[in-house]
Amino acid sequence: MNDVKNYAAEPEVTAETVDRFKELLEKAVDDSIKGIDDSENWRLLSESPMDRMIPAEACGYIRDHLKYREALENGKMNAMFLLFPGGSTTVAEKIYGDTAINRYMNRTVAEIVYRKCREGKKRILEVGGGVGATTGPVMDRIKGMDFEYRFTDVSRFFLNHVQKKWPEVTTGVLDLDQVPTEEDRRKYDMIIAAGVLNAVRDIPRSIDTVLSMLEEDGILLMTEPTDSHPEIDVSQGFMMQKFTDRRKEKGRWFLTVEEWRSLFKRRGYDVCTLPGEDSPYHRLGYTVFLAYRTVGEQ
Repeated sequence: MNDVKNYAAEPEVTAETVDRFKELLEKAVDDSIKGIDDSENWRLLSESPMDRMIPAEACGYIRDHLKYREALENGKMNAMFLLFPGGSTTVAEKIYGDTAINRYMNRTVAEIVYRKCREGKKRILEVGGGVGATTGPVMDRIKGMDFEYRFTDVSRFFLNHVQKKWPEVTTGVLDLDQVPTEEDRRKYDMIIAAGVLNAVRDIPRSIDTVLSMLEEDGILLMTEPTDSHPEIDVSQGFMMQKFTDRRKEKGRWFLTVEEWRSLFKRRGYDVCTLPGEDSPYHRLGYTVFLAYRTVGEQ
């Protein structure tokens, strides 16, 4: 697994652009919360090259949460209506599939899956797949190869959406906060968990569930925010459920890279991570994890 860096997608922007993007986004959110005119910040975020970092739909999504923050905090508005306005998946697809960091992570996951599929037929499980933002790049990359792909989520809405797009995949309901069904107790060569494990109630327990479905020589591919993100605090934070793990005590939603490493190490797994420190995307606080059983534990 030492060559995992060779699988990373190429950065589309420079380090300077990434730093400027972070500065503008944090200022836009902060100004809005303080009641300061934030229109100039959002205008700059909509122009080149910032529009490569974040699509207009994602900016609008964050701004809507800031606009309706009081109603969301008081429970008078359901945050799901902002993510899926009128039942449309367009906004969610743009957020999870078309920001610079998500394009990078999804393409990187797709490349790793492709390299593994070259070894022979693979059984692939995706958990918490949502709108299929990661599924798409993966399916495009392994088209024509020999594989079984099972897509799961807690909501049948997503299963129907994905089945229409990729009829070759099988689908099923899987709630990572619950005991898996007999069908999902099968063993898989690869499990993909894109941005889902931060949303469970108890991360260690859900990790145990996921790893129980992995072959001895299988790999877990996971993407996660691994730093604080003000734009998530004011938007998707309204959809987070109450935690029962250590995050409850620490008062934060996301584990750091080292906390994830420690969690996997205690279960006999090593971890490779991307992007590397030399990548401009390293500054963005998101990480691709490749977890595999430690040599000698197999």
